[in-house]
Amino acid sequence: MALSRYLSVSAITSAEKYTIEELGISAIVLMERAALASYEELSFTFDMTHVLIVAGNGNNGGDGLALARLLKEKNIPVSICCPGGSNHGSDLFKEQLLITEKLHIPQIDLQDLDDLSPYTTIVDAIFGIGLDRDIIDTYAIAIHQINASNIPVFSIDIPSGIAADSGEILGTAIKAKTTLCLQFGKNGLLQYPGDVNAGDVRIAPIGIWSRP
Repeated sequence: MALSRYLSVSAITSAEKYTIEELGISAIVLMERAALASYEELSFTFDMTHVLIVAGNGNNGGDGLALARLLKEKNIPVSICCPGGSNHGSDLFKEQLLITEKLHIPQIDLQDLDDLSPYTTIVDAIFGIGLDRDIIDTYAIAIHQINASNIPVFSIDIPSGIAADSGEILGTAIKAKTTLCLQFGKNGLLQYPGDVNAGDVRIAPIGIWSRP
């Protein structure tokens, strides 16, 4: 296992595949550890008076929804917003969303992002390192509203909209105060404008192993 290394998307994807398929550490375990690491960093550096988690429909969104549950356990006011809707997504996203519903964690609609004044911190869990296209439609609207709010943003793994290898902006991108990279730094966060959008970059171990 390696920490504080900056890797390409292909190298990170290979390490994740090795960890899950060959070592047998399930994706749900890695998601739980990602949420725990995010909670620890978030609680140390951000105002937790009222947290909004904006989650995409993939596994990065699942990380954010798992974090919502941890905040709920700590009696920290938390709401979630799923700009892509809740009718489709990865299996892990759907599993985590169902848990938030059973725990009665409030879910706000996209139009509610017009007024983000009730929140002291926004968690960006919209897109992860697999994004390879320009962001459009509801996700672009959500990112614009988040950036316009001037509320401090905590990005899980990478600011949504930043190309993980090149650091380029894919249509639009989150401007984070802090980015917590999971296990490995992303090469794009060492390059402009990815380095600017990422803010303060931290790297946290979550149990992903590289092939020996």
